[in-house]
Amino acid sequence: MQTSDIQVINTVTPKGDGEKFTINFTTQTDDFSIGSGRILLTASEMAEVTEFNKAETILNKLKEVIK
Repeated sequence: MQTSDIQVINTVTPKGDGEKFTINFTTQTDDFSIGSGRILLTASEMAEVTEFNKAETILNKLKEVIK
């Protein structure tokens, strides 16, 4: 999977007592698709994220949790 396979839908800021940001996305490759994906990031992780590297952030987070 590559960053070009990921489409960011939106980013949601924490609500109430919540501390995690949510990035919603979809992805499709020749082998599989995710119709509605979501990653959660802390404020410190989100501080590193820009509009231009959200897909890379998603890919890196997926690699981190799927080993």
